[in-house]
Amino acid sequence: MKRFISICMLLGSCLTMLAQATSLVVDNQTPGWLSSKINYGDQATVRNLKVTGYINATDLKFIGTLIQNRSLDGRLDLSDANVVSETLSSKDNAIENNIFALSNASKDTLRLSCLDLPKTLTYISNFGRQSFIIDTLVYDVQIKYATASYSPSSVRHLILGANVDSIPINAFKGESNLISVVSKGKIKTIGYRAFCNCSSLNETNITLDVEYIGASAFYNHNMKNIILPDSIASIGASAFYTKKNIEEIRLPNKMKTLGNLAFNGYAPDEVHFPYGLKKACMNSFSFKEGQKYYFPETILEIDSVTCDNNQCTFYLDANEVVKIPYKRLYSSVSTVDALRKGYLLGATVYVPKGMIPVYKTSDYWYKANYQSYYGGGSTYSPPGYYVTCYWACANFQEMSYKVKYLMLDRSEVTMTKIGETVALNAIIYPDNADDKSVNWISTNPSVCIVTSDGQVVAIGDGTSTIICTSVDGGFVAICSVIVDTEITKVEEIHNEAQIIQYSQGIVLQGAQGMSVKVYDINGKNIMCKTCTNDNERINLSKGIYVIRMNNKSVKITI
Repeated sequence: MKRFISICMLLGSCLTMLAQATSLVVDNQTPGWLSSKINYGDQATVRNLKVTGYINATDLKFIGTLIQNRSLDGRLDLSDANVVSETLSSKDNAIENNIFALSNASKDTLRLSCLDLPKTLTYISNFGRQSFIIDTLVYDVQIKYATASYSPSSVRHLILGANVDSIPINAFKGESNLISVVSKGKIKTIGYRAFCNCSSLNETNITLDVEYIGASAFYNHNMKNIILPDSIASIGASAFYTKKNIEEIRLPNKMKTLGNLAFNGYAPDEVHFPYGLKKACMNSFSFKEGQKYYFPETILEIDSVTCDNNQCTFYLDANEVVKIPYKRLYSSVSTVDALRKGYLLGATVYVPKGMIPVYKTSDYWYKANYQSYYGGGSTYSPPGYYVTCYWACANFQEMSYKVKYLMLDRSEVTMTKIGETVALNAIIYPDNADDKSVNWISTNPSVCIVTSDGQVVAIGDGTSTIICTSVDGGFVAICSVIVDTEITKVEEIHNEAQIIQYSQGIVLQGAQGMSVKVYDINGKNIMCKTCTNDNERINLSKGIYVIRMNNKSVKITI
């Protein structure tokens, strides 16, 4: 009997141990009493903990003991908890200064698989203890300010929740183990130095409606490919500065400003600044010999020119002389020497047609003023020449504009009358392309013909396709044509003029003073004249023709 009782007690003890929880959800409505909500056995086994309700520093310290004792190493979900202060001098919804009160007595590494921060947080400073690693931090808060001292090695993966519309100044600065950033919402602004010195950061998925990236936002990163969303309007100075090599950068199409050294570490063969950019900093990119720079027609100023005395090429699509700020020469030299030392010595500059004389004759670009000092308040510059003759030594060439695409103003045409005419217009981009000529062809000339200027003339029932091809680049645009009519007879041009057929051509009655054009079956204009009498005779060989008089057309078969 005693043996049986012993076995039962042993089984009960085992069942009790098995019953101890590894995952808990605790609703704590009284701040400071979280420890009383979790029994001692569960405290020793819980690995995943979700807390709702209200917590304070005492509760956070208790959570710290669970982490310190290595039981709580899975997910700590505080997303639905509210942090309240214990003193009147402290703030609610704030986390600051070693929030879990983790001891540094042991040098062992502590780890959480995932930490979900409270959504109601308005301030956060740090987690304390450098050897506390959080694999994934879920940051679904709207915080206006965050200090830089989370801990230099605490977070590896960052998930920005749907509530996050901006990343504050210095928010994740110094997270040297941060590998990836994923956004699940709309990030409008990435603040100054937000991810500065995140040296392991090699992946970003922040691609939703970002409008502004602050200065040094990703300073000293490890990204190889930077693909930026078109919604970005401004990128601050040194935003993606790195001493490592960047392989690819795709600039936003709507970008208006780009700061100095924004992409230091990236030295492309060609730099294409997007349309709409007004001020470009050439040192936004790393310099290398022979680079080509393409500036849009919206550009007003080029700053920080970096290709002194090197073979650079500029493609400057601006119709006014673009401003370049003063270059200072820190020496006492003659005006001639100052001009020779202009920024663009040896560079080739392509400008729009007709703009070369404007650049070469503009007084602004031939000034070199000596200034003995410059002072204002606490600022001072040594004596020297201030040169604005940056283009003087450049090799100017006229810009060539290639066709980039072709389209027609209509994609479908339906005509119901033989002789009816519809005009198609070819739209060439860019508008100032050097060669805007196009060729036209009808795939079914028994249905319609097309003239060299895009006039489509119906000559029979059926369908056809008008193909327009640009001479420059061979771009193609098409228009579908339907002619739905059974009318084939010669019709009057108007009340007073008519066409009479005979075996060798036509006679135009009542047509004196009228303009007449005759097209063959291929749309070629074979005659253009003004009738001199009321019975104008026009001889034509056998075939099909379209006669056009006073903007009306008819089909003739001889």
